[in-house]
Amino acid sequence: MKDIKKFSKEVAGKFDSVNQHVGKHIEKTEDHIDTVEDRHKSKLEYLGHKWHKETHALKHKLQKVAAEPGPTGPRGPRGPVGHVGHTGDDGPQGHRGPPGHPGKDGAAGPAGHAGHPGKAAETGILRGHLRNAVNGHNLQGCTVEIRRGGHTVASFSAGGSFQHTLPIGDYTVHITHPDYIPLDEVVHVQAGGHFEISLALSPKLNGMKARIVLTWGPHPRDLDTHMKTPTGCHMYYGKKNCNDNTVSLDVDDTSGHGPETVTLGKWEAGSEFEYWIHQYSSDGNFHSSEALVKVYHENGQVYTFRAGHDGHISNRRWNVFRIGSDHIPRAW
Repeated sequence: MKDIKKFSKEVAGKFDSVNQHVGKHIEKTEDHIDTVEDRHKSKLEYLGHKWHKETHALKHKLQKVAAEPGPTGPRGPRGPVGHVGHTGDDGPQGHRGPPGHPGKDGAAGPAGHAGHPGKAAETGILRGHLRNAVNGHNLQGCTVEIRRGGHTVASFSAGGSFQHTLPIGDYTVHITHPDYIPLDEVVHVQAGGHFEISLALSPKLNGMKARIVLTWGPHPRDLDTHMKTPTGCHMYYGKKNCNDNTVSLDVDDTSGHGPETVTLGKWEAGSEFEYWIHQYSSDGNFHSSEALVKVYHENGQVYTFRAGHDGHISNRRWNVFRIGSDHIPRAW
């Protein structure tokens, strides 16, 4: 028991000693801490202010960065199909695209109703009589061309006569033969009508000076050719030759159309030739006769005179032309 008390007393003494030592140590530590706090107080305040400032700047920067859109992320899975929206207004017309490939032929449609009968084209019939102007005989081996507006509308061979149906209008009939002078005749075809023309071709002159050919329509039935030479010879159906056949009446027609033909073998010296036509029959008149005189000249020219247009008509006489010293026929 004595030993326990002694031990307890020793322990208490050691505890007091330790407690004093610890207390001193604590006081020294607290003094050291105060010294350190005093030493670093200003530095800590500086660091705290700096930390606060940088923290505020960093916060502002982070807020700014957060407000900016980030990089595009990977495409997410397709969402469910939404409801169909309302139809918008029509947009402007787009540009025309390139032509597409031709499509396949479609099936034939049903037959349409029959149309009304069309109006038949108005036509007329042209009849031509081909003659040798020197003897009045039918002429074989001719080529006929019918022209309109510079284009040939028909071409064929013919002998003696021909007939052709044509739309109404004006035409030129061109006749050729190897041994004859080509002939051109202007005709007018009327609707439903029959237009007849006498086409008398002159043989080539072969040294003759001129050939005068008269043709006309069906009326008057008989027209007679008269010619007076510079020497005063009067040639007509009653005296068909003058001065050794220098001027001759080759053919005299009394049934309409002609031809009546005069050939000049040489030019006579003196004043002039006079050529006129007398209406022998009483039917018709010169103005409706379609009388036409053609002079085939050695110079290659063809001079044309028409009743009612050239020369002078008085009663039953048509003064057609005169030939002077220059040998050119001029309307009388």
